Amino acid sequence: MYLLLFSNGYLPDCYVIPSQTWTIPNALFVERNYDKPGQKSAPEWGINLSKKNLPLLEPYKEERYFRYAKAKEY
Repeated sequence: MYLLLFSNGYLPDCYVIPSQTWTIPNALFVERNYDKPGQKSAPEWGINLSKKNLPLLEPYKEERYFRYAKAKEY
């Protein structure tokens, strides 16, 4: 997933988030299972974006993500 966060007057912050991130949900990357009696919706995965959770996005910043991925190639 590619996430762009816009702020007035600034270029957007860009994040690359691989789908495997949701295998271990946390405060930012959430999984909603509707498996209680009477709940019929399919599971959902999402992002709980708030000022409190913004630091959890740092490892996925575009420049950091691709720098790390490139270093793993060598």
